[in-house]
Amino acid sequence: MMDEKPLYLQVEDRLKANIESGAWGPGEQVPGEQILCKQFGVSRVTLRHALANLVNEGLMVKEHGRGTFVADNESTSAASDGHARSSVSFSDLCRLQGKEPSARIVSASLEADCPKEVVSFLGLDNSPAFKLCRVRFSDGRPVLSETNYFRASFAFLAEHDLEGSLYELLQRHGVMPGELTRRIGIVYADDRDAELLKVDLGSALLFNRSFVKDSEGHPLHVADQHAIADDPGLYQFYA
Repeated sequence: MMDEKPLYLQVEDRLKANIESGAWGPGEQVPGEQILCKQFGVSRVTLRHALANLVNEGLMVKEHGRGTFVADNESTSAASDGHARSSVSFSDLCRLQGKEPSARIVSASLEADCPKEVVSFLGLDNSPAFKLCRVRFSDGRPVLSETNYFRASFAFLAEHDLEGSLYELLQRHGVMPGELTRRIGIVYADDRDAELLKVDLGSALLFNRSFVKDSEGHPLHVADQHAIADDPGLYQFYA
């Protein structure tokens, strides 16, 4: 009897089997897309969908310009606990699925009135935060609105092109995003969400608040994200 699972899930199972059997060890680079497509007899789109899901689950890590790697034991354990995991950019997840990521700036400014959790995590006290609001696109379609809070010292980001990957920009300035913790839920589109994401007022959206540290364990930023729910493979916070 033929496997009734979608093809990308069948590929995902086979990739997981290679990890669980030890064929691919922690930190080991996964074979390239051309090799895997030939091995599994699937298209790049199908393969990238499966890889993106494994990145979401914390079993693999995508490194820009280097390739895809099996997560090391520490990051895999953290992800399975649901408390902490390695940061993966929206742009990388889009590219894994063969889609083109982009962004549009909604606002970028210093903000004194921030959520208490943001103030506590970033250690703002009476200092303002640099607040960056964007809409993220996948192949030109708005799929996610995000509000990022940084310490005021990161206001220099406003001088750069913010329509690409924020993490890639940070890395070019020597800042490496590291571990994150997150809170996930459901919210309903208000007027702002409806306008930015082109959805009906009151539509259910995925909500994520991520607390991101840099590679040295220092608080880096807090990200609030509202995302349409019909393509969860794109969202790093959706397990």
